[in-house]
Amino acid sequence: MGAGPAAVRDALLAETVAHARGRSPFWRARLEGTGAADPVEAFRRLEPLTKREAIAAGDALQAGGFDRADDRIVLSSGTRREGGGCLYVRRQPAEEEALATFLDGLRGAGTAEAPGPPAVVELWNVWHGLPPGAPPAGTFRVPWMPHDNFFELARAAFEDAARFGGGRIDAVRGSVSALLALAASAARRGDAPLSRYGVRAVGTNSYEATGRSRRLIAAAFGDVPIIDSYSLSEFTTPAPKCEACAGRHFAYPPLLPELFEPEIGAAPGGAGGPGGPGGPGGGPRPVEWRPGAVGRLVLTGLVPFVQRTPLLRYDTGDLVAATGDCAAADDLGFRVLGRAVDAVAVAIDGRARLVLFPADLEHAVDDQPHAARAAHLLERLGVLEGCDLGPPKVVARAEPAAGGEAAARIVVEVAAVPHATDVERRTLAGTLRQALLARSEPLRGFVDGGGALEVRAVDAGAIPDRLFKR
Repeated sequence: MGAGPAAVRDALLAETVAHARGRSPFWRARLEGTGAADPVEAFRRLEPLTKREAIAAGDALQAGGFDRADDRIVLSSGTRREGGGCLYVRRQPAEEEALATFLDGLRGAGTAEAPGPPAVVELWNVWHGLPPGAPPAGTFRVPWMPHDNFFELARAAFEDAARFGGGRIDAVRGSVSALLALAASAARRGDAPLSRYGVRAVGTNSYEATGRSRRLIAAAFGDVPIIDSYSLSEFTTPAPKCEACAGRHFAYPPLLPELFEPEIGAAPGGAGGPGGPGGPGGGPRPVEWRPGAVGRLVLTGLVPFVQRTPLLRYDTGDLVAATGDCAAADDLGFRVLGRAVDAVAVAIDGRARLVLFPADLEHAVDDQPHAARAAHLLERLGVLEGCDLGPPKVVARAEPAAGGEAAARIVVEVAAVPHATDVERRTLAGTLRQALLARSEPLRGFVDGGGALEVRAVDAGAIPDRLFKR
């Protein structure tokens, strides 16, 4: 994925590898195990690092030679599939200052209409740790937490930001969950519309907001741009959605992104669902970053932007599809397809192929009016009862071919709301099937090739609530 001169990238990569080899016991052993003396060649021989491996490495992963008193710790929780635990990502002031300077250069120093620092409200996710020091001038941080105080603090931050901006707020940034909670609370508490504060844009992070989420956010903030950014707690560089190509781009040089083939194990029809990278000598291979290519997103943080916790070829666990070359960004972009473990694969012509991606399933089901939803954390804690903000309850899997069928079948089960009639349940199943086929080209190809897609509406209790990614 080549933005920026390759020589500059390789120079930073060589410096990053030398830094990791010289200061981190874990990386010293892993890099020496490649048998290559040249830093760039040693990097190219590395297999992706899973979160489970990073968690197990503990302090050996960290680079020495820094004052621990200066560390800011970011926690990235291990999922159930990864054995739980937390990955401690330590950050030093020098790397955060380097990144802040880089990002400030990307944003520019203001416009003729609004010279100087922008007015920003930032909903900070406290699950991952404390923010880095004091916010820049004009940025008003609110700790996102499932408590009434969050909404009171947010109201004060909006008032202060609008006052700083002379009657406008240039941007409100936060997770989709925090933005939806804020919108729902404002409507209930009589604070709506939040557009009265002069909000110019809304920015989300993590995965792309669904159509329903965007409508709920727009109802609160008005007809303003909603800019999705893909980000991870392990790294601080976001990949915003590009208006020119609808893909996402990581700005160089803080991160080096790569694609690796998704490992697919045994599954119906001789294929399977994606798993993690394999062991030494049998791991996944890199995939050329070209339009249409699908793979697991693997990231490397480059110095000076990542120093204390080196992460080389870190497997994000997310599937992405490379988009076409973007003239605006002078780069190839990518589209996020969701967690690799949730993708569905079947055997086609003796080969395992991915045919249903989590992002397509999520976007298709979120618009279904009779789909039951998991209880949102705010509902579970009694902070905002009946807010209807939880994710839809839906599961998808591949099953072996039944008698008389030539190919495996894909079964999607969606929970219907308790009061749904039989007609509404049939409509839910039928419209979701149509929406999935309209969104997913691989799924259409599977069905056109003789595969079966069965969508069932089931009772809400048949599918457990799921609040966090697996």
